[in-house]
Amino acid sequence: MREYMRNRYKAKRKWLINELGGKCVNCGTEKGPFHVDHKDKKKKTFRAADVHSVSDKKIKAEMPNLQILCVVCHKEKTHEAW
Repeated sequence: MREYMRNRYKAKRKWLINELGGKCVNCGTEKGPFHVDHKDKKKKTFRAADVHSVSDKKIKAEMPNLQILCVVCHKEKTHEAW
């Protein structure tokens, strides 16, 4: 079961990253690793880390509030928010 869930997580995450453009919205890099980030934390309906257990319908509804950031840009955004 663990392997099934890991594969499900990876597949859904890969699909989501591709749907959101496959590159960092801040710096434009196409090299990962990428983080799925909520633009407005107050409007999020699920954690990005839980993408494997959320329905496709719910993910699609959340997509306007999601963006892809590279590790460096996500760290900078988080640091600025603090």
